[in-house]
Amino acid sequence: MTDVIIKNFSNIPSFGGSNFHKNEKAVAQALEKTQHLQSKFNHSNSQFAWKHLILSSLSPSRNLRQIAAEITRKDDALFEAKWRCAKRAQRISLLSKQTDITECQKLDLQHKQEKQIREIVHIEGAMKDILTLEALYNDIVEQNGLITEADFEAAESVSHISRALLQSIREIRQSGTVGTGNQEYLEQIGLNPGKVILELRRYIEVEIKADDWSGTGLNEFVIELAQKLTPYASERIKFMGFRDELETSALMLES
Repeated sequence: MTDVIIKNFSNIPSFGGSNFHKNEKAVAQALEKTQHLQSKFNHSNSQFAWKHLILSSLSPSRNLRQIAAEITRKDDALFEAKWRCAKRAQRISLLSKQTDITECQKLDLQHKQEKQIREIVHIEGAMKDILTLEALYNDIVEQNGLITEADFEAAESVSHISRALLQSIREIRQSGTVGTGNQEYLEQIGLNPGKVILELRRYIEVEIKADDWSGTGLNEFVIELAQKLTPYASERIKFMGFRDELETSALMLES
């Protein structure tokens, strides 16, 4: 807050039985004391959250798709911020060179200078996220190789079946059965919900008795069953009158 504003409001009664000037000074001290936090927590998510909560699909290609979407959003934000800063820097330069600058223009100059500093904090946060996402991208590629758009399409069957199975398992744990939404999801994929439910109930009985606190057994079961059930998704495609092959003319075939 500028000195000009303080002069206008300094004697106004404020909260805590104090006046505006004293409270503003206390706030300024608090902001200065905690300023270092901005550079530590200016990114969207922790690395734990990226790995466990956001990139949570069992499908590597689905996680790469999510990474692409996240990086695109961050890149768009950086693009806009870059041009805002460039335009603001130009206006700051022009105002700074003026010899007959008015009081209002001085305030405008100070506002732009402070705004420029504040924006850098947000820009650095987006940069942190992009570098973290690049590292996660490298992890996936190291384990699975470069994934083409055709690879992504080919993996969609296992991906959707896995998701339907996980959601169904959660519902069985909660209520003993699978709700209509996930039953419809299983049907749309091309599976028999009744048979799937029986298989999942058998797994849950084993899961309860297992001496394992991790989710590894669940993930392995879901992927194995999804791969086993994938051919039935192809049967539905044929039943609906579609060709069971990729339309390569609409795909980017290179990594």
